[in-house]
Amino acid sequence: MKKIIFSLFIFHFSFLSLAQDIHFTQFNVNPMLLNPATVGFINCDYRLTSQYKNQWRSFTVPYVTIASSGELRLMKGAGQKNALGLGLLLNTDRAGDSKLSQTQVGFDAAYTKALDPFGIQYFGFGILGSFNLLSMDRTYVVFDDQYNVNSTQITPTSSEVFMQNTSF
Repeated sequence: MKKIIFSLFIFHFSFLSLAQDIHFTQFNVNPMLLNPATVGFINCDYRLTSQYKNQWRSFTVPYVTIASSGELRLMKGAGQKNALGLGLLLNTDRAGDSKLSQTQVGFDAAYTKALDPFGIQYFGFGILGSFNLLSMDRTYVVFDDQYNVNSTQITPTSSEVFMQNTSF
């Protein structure tokens, strides 16, 4: 019965999360982007990773994505099999003429426990909290209502409504 209640609890909260991942082809290079529970589950005391992607260079302004992360293994216990880890994740993504950009700063904590004395099976729990900032430069964007069908002129103002608070 406890397993069913726990499963329903996790299933319920999985629909309440609001997230958008930064996309990389080599996503397995940065384990913190894969799973927050991997923080501190390393064979060394710390790990630093970084990734850079420059996409669609034929556009006027190509898409550029940069991700960096660092993690520490703080606690080692039970014959070096259990671990407590802390991590920091920094991402930035800039796209297109509007300079639509997303900046993310995240803090991660994880605990990994060995389930057997040989260190073959593990249970890990991790949590990642982050601050995201979205921004864009509206002066370089043209919307449908700015086109005049009777001439080739573009009206300088648009009736598009934007949120003023772009951090979440």
